[in-house]
Amino acid sequence: DLLQDLYDELFSVRDNPLYKKVTVFPNPAINELKIKTDPSITASSFQIFDLNGKKVFSDNVNSPVQSINITQFAKGLYFVKVQAKEGTITLKFVKK
Repeated sequence: DLLQDLYDELFSVRDNPLYKKVTVFPNPAINELKIKTDPSITASSFQIFDLNGKKVFSDNVNSPVQSINITQFAKGLYFVKVQAKEGTITLKFVKK
């Protein structure tokens, strides 16, 4: 669940190999966020959550670099949960 993912992201050692294969940038972001997935993994979908755990966006991964318009997002900290055949990871970014 999301709380466990956030706990793992914030407090555990990053031994999940997906952390080297998925990146979010720029960070902080203003108008657009990009999710880059390594071609060696099969990413299927992603979700973006605000700091309260509310899902604010979700989509399928359609390309190795997915662009998301975040102009409507409030400023603050967000979490991106990426699901892949190889596992799931949660990354964070700041909307300025």
